[in-house]
Amino acid sequence: MDAKNLKIGNKSVKKKMAKAMRNEWVCFAVAEAVAWGISILCLLILAFLLYKFSVSELILHTGVLITYFIANLAAGVIAGEGVMGKRYLAGLITGAGYFMILLIMSLLINHTLKDFSGNFFTTLAICTGSGALGGILSSYRKR
Repeated sequence: MDAKNLKIGNKSVKKKMAKAMRNEWVCFAVAEAVAWGISILCLLILAFLLYKFSVSELILHTGVLITYFIANLAAGVIAGEGVMGKRYLAGLITGAGYFMILLIMSLLINHTLKDFSGNFFTTLAICTGSGALGGILSSYRKR
């Protein structure tokens, strides 16, 4: 009997979440929050690997780029699920939003773009491209 109540409870939560996700702004905010949550988790894992195994700077840099890719891919899928119409554009916008937040945070912390400028276009391409790819992949998911 508890299992049935749990299922009924999950259905109502799913319905409420689906209703909230119909608003595109909420969908973009959820996608960005998920992207930053994934980024924080992946960066913590990278920090642990650096601490335990003292990995090289090349591996660390590659890990950061992979983190950007994974986070924006997931955000693109979420954004693509929440909008009607051009899903790849929703993913692209989510990736661009992630990049802008990253850029602003870099400016606030470093007070310059000197450290960021070497990888500016690479980071922009990874963020927007993986976000758009996530949006495209969301259209292939069964409804």
